[in-house]
Amino acid sequence: MTINLQLENANEDFIKAIKSMAKVAQVKVKINQTQPKHPSKELLKAIDEVRRGEVLECKDIKEFKKAMEQ
Repeated sequence: MTINLQLENANEDFIKAIKSMAKVAQVKVKINQTQPKHPSKELLKAIDEVRRGEVLECKDIKEFKKAMEQ
């Protein structure tokens, strides 16, 4: 049987404890550590523009194209 378990904010001590319990139970453990992704500068800039109200609202693509031509 295979079980996937996702843990957030697990520190090294917790990981060691999981590995120790797995060893006692003769269970294979595979740990993939990932770092949280940070938003790009472009995304942060776009969010800032939305918050300041610097956005163009269009009801459809035709309206958007017309606004872009002006």
